[in-house]
Amino acid sequence: MAIAVGCFALLRAVVPQGYLAGPFVLILGGVAWLAAATGHLPGRVGDHVVPLLVVTVGAGVALSRPRLGPGRVMVPVVRFQSLLIPVRERVAESRTLQKVVIRSVFGYARIDMSRILVDARGDLDDVSPWLVDVDVSVLFGRVELLVGQDCAVVPGKLGQAYGVDLEEATVSVLTAARTGDDKRNDLARDMRLNVLGLGGAVSVTPVLAPPTS
Repeated sequence: MAIAVGCFALLRAVVPQGYLAGPFVLILGGVAWLAAATGHLPGRVGDHVVPLLVVTVGAGVALSRPRLGPGRVMVPVVRFQSLLIPVRERVAESRTLQKVVIRSVFGYARIDMSRILVDARGDLDDVSPWLVDVDVSVLFGRVELLVGQDCAVVPGKLGQAYGVDLEEATVSVLTAARTGDDKRNDLARDMRLNVLGLGGAVSVTPVLAPPTS
């Protein structure tokens, strides 16, 4: 039970809601198998198959992604996840994307966000067209973010990153988000970086801005 609870706590820290069912079922099944193999479950393993199936199915249903309730609106968001296996992805060109979510669990994620461009329409005093939230969760993994040359970083929530190396950024670091008056002539959107996790490293590197049509 201690193994199961500990693993579940780690999963809650790095895996987004809706993706917990599969890993948790595997952990629960592995703990039950281990208990049966070491003699902690009396009788034969077959005697426990039905109760274990009921428990695992119930856990899977409880942890699955809930449906959207009436009136809820989905925020434009893209997600990437590296579980042991390296991931190299490019975020498609977008002027409306509001959030990028990246998880790295003992893996390596290299995400190119240089095509997230400024939407110069609307209120110049509204920072949202010039800012995208980037939520990074690491568990002894590495995340490398590639951004446009004129992108700046606004520090977000960094207080829950324990032992995570925030490598020296080669981009500008701002204390507050820029408004349209400061950034309307630039192409790349600024990013607000939120980091959660244990161990690993996060870096931000500028690349050449993509050509505009």
